[in-house]
Amino acid sequence: MSLGGDEAEALGGLDKSLIAAVVQSNIGQIKHCYERQLIVDPNIFGKVVASWTIEKDGSVSTSSVKKTTMNNKPVENCIAAKIKGWTFPKPKGGGQVLVSYPFLFKSLN
Repeated sequence: MSLGGDEAEALGGLDKSLIAAVVQSNIGQIKHCYERQLIVDPNIFGKVVASWTIEKDGSVSTSSVKKTTMNNKPVENCIAAKIKGWTFPKPKGGGQVLVSYPFLFKSLN
């Protein structure tokens, strides 16, 4: 599994590096979503672009899958649900931050 790096987008008062740090610290949750489904279908792979809104207090108010080449609802729904529970640093200026973040999955088999 890898993270999208340059493809990640953040609109608002929060630096991409701060967002990346929170994603990295929670990456085990995202891996778990994928690995749990690999048991059912060992051939799933693809890119899932998640989008979410960070509120002025750092909480996530909305989280969804913006684009996917994986087309696996259990993985995609799990990713969106996990992100909704994350907490980010408070954005500068107190506004919302809109994030688009790609996750790339491929089986090691």
